[in-house]
Amino acid sequence: MLSNEAMKPSKLRRHLETKHAHLKDKSDDFFIRRHNELVTQTKASCILSHHIAKCQEPFTTGEKLVLPSIVSACSEVLGPAAAAKVKEILLSNDTVCRQLDDMAADIEMQITEKAKASDWFAIQLDESTDNSNLAMLLVYITYVHEGQFHEDFLFCKELPGTTTAEKIFQVLGGYITGHGLLWSRCVGVCTDGAVAMTGRHNRVVARVKAVSQSRQSRQCTALSIERCLPLNWSGSRWVQIIIFFFCAKIEVFLTNKQSSLASHLQDQSWIIKVAYLSDILNHFNTMNLSIQVRTCDIFQANDKIMAFKKKLWTNRVNRGVFDMFGCLSSLADEGVDLGEVPAVIAQHLTETLHHFNLYFPSKSHLMEKQWVRDLFANPEMSDLSPVVQDKLLELSCDAGLQSRFGRLSLSEFWLSYYEEYPQLTEMAVKTILPFHSTYLCETTFSQLTSAKTKDRNRLNSENTLRVAVSACLPRFDQLVARKQVVYGPAAPKPDMTGQISLRNAALVFHLYEFSCSCVL
Repeated sequence: MLSNEAMKPSKLRRHLETKHAHLKDKSDDFFIRRHNELVTQTKASCILSHHIAKCQEPFTTGEKLVLPSIVSACSEVLGPAAAAKVKEILLSNDTVCRQLDDMAADIEMQITEKAKASDWFAIQLDESTDNSNLAMLLVYITYVHEGQFHEDFLFCKELPGTTTAEKIFQVLGGYITGHGLLWSRCVGVCTDGAVAMTGRHNRVVARVKAVSQSRQSRQCTALSIERCLPLNWSGSRWVQIIIFFFCAKIEVFLTNKQSSLASHLQDQSWIIKVAYLSDILNHFNTMNLSIQVRTCDIFQANDKIMAFKKKLWTNRVNRGVFDMFGCLSSLADEGVDLGEVPAVIAQHLTETLHHFNLYFPSKSHLMEKQWVRDLFANPEMSDLSPVVQDKLLELSCDAGLQSRFGRLSLSEFWLSYYEEYPQLTEMAVKTILPFHSTYLCETTFSQLTSAKTKDRNRLNSENTLRVAVSACLPRFDQLVARKQVVYGPAAPKPDMTGQISLRNAALVFHLYEFSCSCVL
């Protein structure tokens, strides 16, 4: 990169004539071709760096694996000339790191600009620790853009000191206000129900409500389901399944080790309980996964949870029917005496239903919002003003909308009528826009754990995660153009005499020479 002092025409001429004397008489086409090659190589390097980040591979993968593989393939398929061009692509560890930082900044700019343009947005947040035992706060945002809901990664920041509500809100509020987002447009916040998150006065949710128009705070439905299990029955379902299916081998192993735990595997009642636990936890997991998808809204999640509550099989167990529990049913079919275990199972299912009712009461606030998803079924309108009720009745009597209502998603339908029915649309959006689960944060923390290993403990978590998990793509052409603005001419064009300027000629070739030296 040339300094400002070196940009003087006299010094550029001397550089061209002394260092590149064999090029001073070259035509404009030569320098333009060199410039285009540099632009193409830079863009290719950005695209490959993006793929490396998406796969969460170490940055050294570019120069150690990706580039040599492409060069070898091009040499075999397209010939040595094509391989020589590909070999000039910059893909070193530092190059990949810098380009990921640029892409992360571009993605962040796109998301924040779209969120600022949206009339409403909602967030989900969770805190956890990474492999370096650093407390991290991770936040996702959902907003309206071009008539659709969009969910995307917002930020991942290290929490200074203890993970108190004050520290969490300080980091969250600093980012929101620092990027020009208005708290007044926040219509919902979803957390995992941790002590620092929920509470009436000083917790994070209460602080968010105090500075925003949000009246909705949702606790993650997936985590709440796990909490519906009584404490003494909770645990990893995979441990239960492994113990059940490999019971005999585990017993031999523990016996050889002279472990006191071997006696449990000889207890028939204990094995029956393990079989039941593996079954019931598998049902919990299946239901959890069904609501942890982007296409599932709060109404669908609530329906699945209510259905699961009704399915809890206490009556069947009391009648001696165990077909819904695969492992337990197999033991019963083999003639194993279940003894008093069915009574214990029935009691556990009753307690589980009680916990479900605490977290998910049958008469929830969604009962008053049924008109949002079932516009043509005489919905409850007690929470609406008379003017809004009249608008809703007018809309529900339009027979031509019924086919459109069933064909579009809830978000697409209501947003398409924002101009005509702004009050109804705003109320509907505020109901369905907020997250109902923190599963995006949970899955991203899992990706952070796999990316930030012991050997990569100094990794910039936020930028790497942003590029890896964001649904927003970097604007590669603009990134390359900005690099040209910093390092050279944006587009070398012939001057009035038809000759390329001395400044552009010297800069273009200087950059090209520099890039080739880096590769070599």
